[in-house]
Parts: sequence; structure tokens; C-alpha cells
Amino acid sequence: MTYVKRSLILFIGCLMWTSFASAGSLPKEARALIDQGIEAYKAEGAKAGLQAWLRGGPLETSKQALTYAASFSQIEAFFGNLVGYSIPRSKKISDTTVLACTVINYRNGPVFARYTLYRREDGSWIIPSFSLNTDVDEAWPASLLCGD
Repeated sequence: MTYVKRSLILFIGCLMWTSFASAGSLPKEARALIDQGIEAYKAEGAKAGLQAWLRGGPLETSKQALTYAASFSQIEAFFGNLVGYSIPRSKKISDTTVLACTVINYRNGPVFARYTLYRREDGSWIIPSFSLNTDVDEAWPASLLCGD
């Protein structure tokens, strides 16, 4: 491969990588919603965290919430207690929608989550969907994983 082709491929790869901004692009109100859920989870368990995350959104009263609760129970059985978290990347999808990729740290390893945050007409934020997986490739977009 020629130097020019390699340089072009590297440049395009860097553009793709930087299209996912650092968590600094996550609006503070949206970040607060994730923070509230984690704090509730730490203090009162996974069910309290889920209630905080899903409050006011379409999943608040859905059966899907029970599936999430079961997932957290399974994760805790294998990975141990929650010890912390970080939000290494977020992406503004539109004026009303942001994608936040998080690492939830447990005593025996990380779990990867992806939150879709939505700003309603009244300015409040909700989480209409999120996914959780022990495999980063399943939880986060591929464009986030290529790069440094």
C-alpha cells in the first residue's frame, strides 16, 4: 500500500474516531439523569437505579424493566458489587437526542452500557432506551471502538 493510501485511511479513521466526542459534550442535565440512577443503585440497589433511569420515560411501566432488573442480578452474581462508573464518550445525535456510552465498574470487572437520552419539549430529559452488556462489542457502536 502506498504512503498516500495509508495516510488517507488513517485520516478517515481518525475522523470516524473523533466523531464520537468526549463525555464533555453530554449536557449536564442529561448527565445528571445517569448520575442519579447510579447513586440510587449504589445506595438502594439495582431496582432503585432502574427506577431513577426509567422515570417518566416509555419503559417506566413496561415489562422490559423486569428484564433489566434480572440482568443486573445476573451481573452482580458474577461480577460482584458496583464500585463506580465513568462516561468516556457521548454523541449528540440531534438537538433532542444524545447517546452516552458508560463503563459500570463492579468488583470483578466492567459492564458496558449505552443510554439514549431524549430532551422533551419541556426541557426535561428521559431515557427511552438503554442497553447493557458485559461485551463492549455488543454494547457500544463499532465506530467508538476503533482508534486508540
